[in-house]
Amino acid sequence: MLERKCMIDICTSILLHMNTKQLSRLAISLFLCITIVTYIFYHPDCSYVTVWGDKVAIEDDEIAKELIETDVMKRIKGVDQSGPASFFGPRIPKFTRYEHCLSVYALLRRFKVSRSEQIAGLLHDASHTAFSHVCDFIFVDIDELNKYAENGYQDEIHVKFLNNPQIIRIIAKHGWSINDIDPENSEFKCLDTDLPRMCADRIQYNIHTGVICGLITKKDAKMIVDNLRYENGEWFFIDAGVAKKFGRLSLHFTRYFWGSKWNISQNIHMAMAIKNAMKVSKKINTNDMTVASLYKTDEYVMNKLILLQSAPEVGLCLQQCKQPCQKIQGCKYESRMYYPKFRGINPFVLCNNMLIPLTEIDKEYKDEYKKVENWCKGGYSIDVLRFD
Repeated sequence: MLERKCMIDICTSILLHMNTKQLSRLAISLFLCITIVTYIFYHPDCSYVTVWGDKVAIEDDEIAKELIETDVMKRIKGVDQSGPASFFGPRIPKFTRYEHCLSVYALLRRFKVSRSEQIAGLLHDASHTAFSHVCDFIFVDIDELNKYAENGYQDEIHVKFLNNPQIIRIIAKHGWSINDIDPENSEFKCLDTDLPRMCADRIQYNIHTGVICGLITKKDAKMIVDNLRYENGEWFFIDAGVAKKFGRLSLHFTRYFWGSKWNISQNIHMAMAIKNAMKVSKKINTNDMTVASLYKTDEYVMNKLILLQSAPEVGLCLQQCKQPCQKIQGCKYESRMYYPKFRGINPFVLCNNMLIPLTEIDKEYKDEYKKVENWCKGGYSIDVLRFD
C-alpha cells in the first residue's frame, strides 16, 4: 500500500510540473498507444499469408471482414485439419480449418472468380465439427464404415449449418441467401469439382500439408501456384514437371496419411470414444458430452472425453488412438475391411493448346497413380475394439 501511494505521489508531482504543451503531447501519445493496442487486439485478422506467399487481402472486402469476425468462423480456429492426430500423433504441424478457408479464399481471389464463389470458399469448411472427419464415423454404423469414403458428414450439413443469424444478416445486406454461397453450387467449378481433377479446395490442402510436412518448400509452393491456370471452368498447369510435383503430393498423402491404416483407425476409435462418452454422459445424467459438443473445438471435446475416460468404453478407445495399429492387451477386437478413398489428382497440363491429363504425358506418374489407386481398391483390415 505504501509503495502504491508513493508511486501515485510521484506521478501526481510530475503532472503538476508539466506545462500545457507537455500535457497535450502526453495526451496525444496515450491516445495513439490505446488506438494501436485496440487495433492489434480487435481488428479482424487481415494479415494472414498463404504458404505460397500471397497475402489474404480481406481488408478491402467488407463481407469477408464481417464474416471472419463471426462465431461461426472463429470456432474453426480450434478445429485442426489432421483430426485426432493433432493430439495423439504422429505429430503433424498445426493447420486449422480457418487457415484452410482463408487460403482457399485467397486462391479464388487470385484467379478472379465471382464474388459469391469467393465467399463460398471462405465459408466452405465452417461446418466442420470437432476433429474434422471423425464425425463421418460417428454417424454411421460399424457395418457401414465405407460410407465415409463417398459421403462426408460435413458436406451433408453445410447449408443447414450456415443458416445462422450472424451469417444470414451479413450476406442479406448484399442481396444473397445461403443458397447463393453453397459450395455445392454446380457453377462454382473453381472452388470444388470431382476427383481426379483439381479445384481450389484440393489444391490448397495438398500444397499446405506438403509444406508443413516437409515434402515441399514454400518456394516450391509458390512455383506450383504460379504455374497454375484457371480458364473456362478448368484448372491446369503449363509445365508437366510442376504438375508432377503437385500430383505426387496427393498420392503420398492418400497412401501415408489420409487413407493410411493408422489414420483411419484413429478416426474410428475417436468416433467410438465420443459415441460412448455420449452414452455414459446420458446414463449419469450430465451434459458433459452431447451432439452439441461436436460443434465446438477439438480442445473442448478432448477435455470432455478426459473427464469421462474412467469409463472403460471411453478410456480404452482413447488409448487405442495412441496406438492405432497395435492391440491393447486383454481387449476384444473384431476385424473390419476398409477401402480408403482414392484422393489422387490427375492434373491437366496444357500441351499444344490442348488440356491433357498428366497420366497421358508422364508414364512414371501414371504407374505411381495406378499403384496407389489399386492399393485403395484392395483395402485393408482394421482391428476395431469391441465392448460386449
